[in-house]
Amino acid sequence: MSHLSHREINNILFNLHNSNPNYFGLKDGYLDMHTMRYRIFGAVWKLAEGRKYILGYWFADHENDIHMAIQNAGFTNIIKTKKMI
Repeated sequence: MSHLSHREINNILFNLHNSNPNYFGLKDGYLDMHTMRYRIFGAVWKLAEGRKYILGYWFADHENDIHMAIQNAGFTNIIKTKKMI
């Protein structure tokens, strides 16, 4: 495992907070370890420095519940994608 310098970490954090867009994806049939049921999984992430940084994730029984959670969390500039989740 490579170690990042303090400067590299600061650059990554700066890019995470100041870069657009946020990506969003949904997939059905993931095991929610809190309920031990298969549910819909949704995640929001950013790409920076060639890496994916997860900003939030949710499990729900309905897709709309995940959309509401993302909106309530304050995420903006969301691009929905099916390729990366």
